Amino acid sequence: MRSCAVVIPTWRRAALIRACLDAILAAPPAIQHELVVVDDGFGDEIVTARTALGNQTTLVERRENAGFAYACSRVHRARGR
Repeated sequence: MRSCAVVIPTWRRAALIRACLDAILAAPPAIQHELVVVDDGFGDEIVTARTALGNQTTLVERRENAGFAYACSRVHRARGR
């Protein structure tokens, strides 16, 4: 079965991330998918935004900003692909 990971890297943008996740959940991909937020700022606001969505997302927390490419690569490696 085909599947995809929708990786959303962020750095201190809780409100924007919440809007992004709401938009994806309103019109989800037609294939099996996983929503992964990679927070490079390790902010409480992101945890709060993600918690509001329950188990519909995965949150990866980092203490430093490593950038977009690193966030996507980390999720790709974690999924074993």
